[in-house]
Amino acid sequence: MLMSPENKMKILHVLSQRPDSTGSGIYVQAMIREATALGYENFLVAGLGSTACDDTGCIEQDKSIFVNFHNADVSYQIPGMSDIMPYESTKFCNLSEEDLSEYEKAFSKSLQNAVASFKPDIIHSHHLWIVSSITRQLFPDIPIVTSCHGSDLRQFQNCPHLQERVLKGCRKIDVVMALSEAQKKEIIRLYNLAPEQIIIAGAGYNDTLFYIDTKPPPDPVQIVYAGKLSNAKGVPWLLRA
Repeated sequence: MLMSPENKMKILHVLSQRPDSTGSGIYVQAMIREATALGYENFLVAGLGSTACDDTGCIEQDKSIFVNFHNADVSYQIPGMSDIMPYESTKFCNLSEEDLSEYEKAFSKSLQNAVASFKPDIIHSHHLWIVSSITRQLFPDIPIVTSCHGSDLRQFQNCPHLQERVLKGCRKIDVVMALSEAQKKEIIRLYNLAPEQIIIAGAGYNDTLFYIDTKPPPDPVQIVYAGKLSNAKGVPWLLRA
């Protein structure tokens, strides 16, 4: 059961990516912003590449721990949840067993430090992937919810050699938040989770940027797409439509 804002529930947010430059990073920032506005306490564990993050003003320096990649906590560039990222990255499919061990040890250490100092009431992780699996295994007594972003499902299918590593913890996550009914069915099929473990939360949006207003009807209709030019984002179907 979730505590009320008056009790200042403490939420540990966990992301294996940079908390900027990607959809899941922007999502995490929005979660922290909204939770803070409601009176909850927040802490972030995330990855960081060879360059600093931009536009992360919602994250207090003393309320975050970063796993540093590229000749730091981990020797190589940060692995991307997509194989094509908007910054220097590594592909999960190319990681050796030694690389994976280094990756898991670095995140395990940061997660343990965060839990020891922050003492969260609940953990909100992102992606049904390796770090969420580690988190569940490290902290079996802390409730964990995980947001699925779709890229995790693609990695799961592209990296069959990592599936048992992922399933070991992800099957024991308390609640998974899916984007749609179709994605829920895919999670059940791939991860063999019980339907009652999954809720459909949708993607959400920032109502300070996107809102209904009156404007003249355009002729012709003009559409702006912001995102990666890739099949995974549905760009060919958008253009065709």
